[in-house]
Amino acid sequence: MRYSEYQFIDTPALLVDYDLMVQNLKFMKGKAEQYHVKLRPHTKTHKMPELAKLQVEMGACGITVAKVGEAEVMAQNGLTNIFIANEIVGISKLERLRSLNRQIDIRLGVDNEYQIQQLAEVFKNEDKGIEVLIELEVGENRSGVITDEQLLNL
Repeated sequence: MRYSEYQFIDTPALLVDYDLMVQNLKFMKGKAEQYHVKLRPHTKTHKMPELAKLQVEMGACGITVAKVGEAEVMAQNGLTNIFIANEIVGISKLERLRSLNRQIDIRLGVDNEYQIQQLAEVFKNEDKGIEVLIELEVGENRSGVITDEQLLNL
């Protein structure tokens, strides 16, 4: 697209250089392979299921989202391996998560006993468990367990 054609695009608008994007996806796949790690990109920047599917097609083991609603949208669009990076609190959200967990592979992070109690309540009669990861505080002062005692309690 020539510069003069941009004047007809209403803002805000997302413009993507497809070739550069694919080059970046290949680069990240190569880095993950180089360090023998699984790549699980966060969709917070693009929030687009089609791009998330392309990331998986190009080597990501799954995707990361911030909240239950984002996971639901991604699952409705065919993504089947999702990690929710933020802690989920509240029975109604956990019930939605339970429904989603029946359809796809989903995991979430926790950092306190209250979350574990709510998860245990909502998932107590489920045939399929949910993968729970303990979040550690790594210096950002946002969330995560800090002490060994907190870790052992979880």
